[in-house]
Amino acid sequence: MVRDIPACSLYNIASFRKLCPAISENISFSWFCFLTIDDTVFDHSNITHFIGRIGREGFAAISEGLNRELLRLGMLSREMYMDSILVKASVSGYGLAPSGMTFGEFKEQAIEENGLFKIVETAMDEDGSQHETAGYFRIPKGRLPLNPVDTGACWGATRAGKASGL
Repeated sequence: MVRDIPACSLYNIASFRKLCPAISENISFSWFCFLTIDDTVFDHSNITHFIGRIGREGFAAISEGLNRELLRLGMLSREMYMDSILVKASVSGYGLAPSGMTFGEFKEQAIEENGLFKIVETAMDEDGSQHETAGYFRIPKGRLPLNPVDTGACWGATRAGKASGL
C-alpha cells in the first residue's frame, strides 16, 4: 500500500512510519502535503486512521488518480530501471583472527552493543604508552571477527579447501 504513493516508490520509503520523517526533511514532500516550513508533520498513525475511514479501495483509487494525473502531466514515467549488480564490501579479513578465548571467557569479557559483541583489549606501544583496541564479533563464540571499519559486512560461506572471506 505504501508503494502506491509515488514518493514512496521513487525514494524507496518502505512504511508510513518512515514517510513522516521524510516529509519533514524534504521540503518538496512538505509542499506536496500543503505544509509550510513551520508546520509540524502529522504522525504516521494519522495515515492509518485516514485509510481506515476511506478503506483500502478508496486509498487505492486516490493513489491511482494521482498517478494518472502525474502521467498526464509528464511527471511520471511507466518505464522502470533496475540494477542488480552484486557489489562486494570494501573490507578485508586480513589481520582478523578469532579471539582465542574459550566460550566462557569470551562471554565474561564481551560487551553486547547493537547486536554485536565487542572485546576491548589494552596493548602497550614500543614507547610504553597504553592504547585500547576493540574487536567486534557477530556471534558470542568469538570465532568470527568483524572488520572494525564495516561491522555490517558478513562472513561468506566456507568451502572445503578455501578460507572464509568477508
